[in-house]
Amino acid sequence: LRSCPAMNRKVNEFKESKTYIVLRMYDEFRTGGRTSVAKCRSAYGLSAPTVHRYLALLRAYFMENYGKDIVYDAAKGTYRLSL
Repeated sequence: LRSCPAMNRKVNEFKESKTYIVLRMYDEFRTGGRTSVAKCRSAYGLSAPTVHRYLALLRAYFMENYGKDIVYDAAKGTYRLSL
């Protein structure tokens, strides 16, 4: 398939959207991954307060739908989904 500049621009716009970023964070937690505020800031260009808002949104979603919490592991400095 040929590359389409207009489509590439659209994909890059999606990658910067709140929805895309929250979905990426969701995928990270659902697959057993961990994340940190620093990692999210670096990967998505977010401020620390924005990362915390996204974590709060995901925490509420996981609690309501799966009965699981997003917990902070102080020893590793990362967040993960509770077991």
